[in-house]
Amino acid sequence: MNSIKKLFKKYWLFIILALIVGTLLSFYTINKFGGDGIKKDLSLIPSPKIKEFSLNTSLNYSELQKEKINIKEENVYEVDNTLISDKEAISIAQKFNFKIIPKVYQDQENNNIFYEWSEEDKYLSINLSMAEIEYQKNNLESISQEKGVLLNPDQAEEIARKFLEDFQFLPPENIDLILISKKYLQINEVYFNEIKSPQEANLLQLDFQYQINEKNLLETFISVYLTKNNDIFRLIYNPSFKEIKNIGLYPLKTKEEIIKKLETINFLHYIDKKGYYVTSDEIKNLSTVSLNKIEVTYLKTKQKENYLIPLFLISGKGTLKNGEQVEISLYLPAVKDDYLLNP
Repeated sequence: MNSIKKLFKKYWLFIILALIVGTLLSFYTINKFGGDGIKKDLSLIPSPKIKEFSLNTSLNYSELQKEKINIKEENVYEVDNTLISDKEAISIAQKFNFKIIPKVYQDQENNNIFYEWSEEDKYLSINLSMAEIEYQKNNLESISQEKGVLLNPDQAEEIARKFLEDFQFLPPENIDLILISKKYLQINEVYFNEIKSPQEANLLQLDFQYQINEKNLLETFISVYLTKNNDIFRLIYNPSFKEIKNIGLYPLKTKEEIIKKLETINFLHYIDKKGYYVTSDEIKNLSTVSLNKIEVTYLKTKQKENYLIPLFLISGKGTLKNGEQVEISLYLPAVKDDYLLNP
């Protein structure tokens, strides 16, 4: 007892300071998280709606249980519902040297409004409602006869980025535009096929994707096709948004919570068979589905208020009943269910 008294007399100041700090931290935790551990200052966010493909077999995620998940929190962003105005559409067409009045039509299924320009040597379509742009020249025959060779990918990427900058097609600040693939294409009459040889190719296709904090943004992509003369032959532009605002740092599901979710799932979101579309009938012919990799990505929700929310991209391999191998993946909202409007 005497030793405790001596210890208190000697270190009384440190003991009192420790008690004060502990009390303050307790108040902070209660105010910040509440009694149930939920952060009070974070608003509920919607889950994205992604087309699902039902399975007739169960998911095997034993390999996934060995994966380490070190990310515990990620930012959620509010973004604008991107539109292109009449004035902006006309300005874009002028930059592509179109001088005619566009045809206007409406997609009855989705109520999207399109402006379309078509001249003898080029074509342009702009979806004003979704801010999607597709441009292409109609001179495949002359391009197939161009002499010389295509630029190397680094030089071609520099030209493509300069073109996107000049047309104001670059993403907003704090969003990176990353080159994710390059393809050499050979023109075959009215089509073009991917080949391995740069010397025999007529076009170089550069595919870009948005990234935020080194994480891919799904469904945001830009493809630029360059000719041997370094002209833009084709552009596919799907930006998804122009403005972005960080609304908070949200806690993510633990590995145990992910596994628990997988136990209730009998669907996939993506199946790829050597670059070809896989039909729903083929999906039902999957005999095995094995998930072995998990990473964080982002997707824009498509509600009245749009958000960029983190998802777990869970991928692996599948086997069709004929023995053919396919790549498969599914997405889970990464944010804990407590913060989702429709978990």
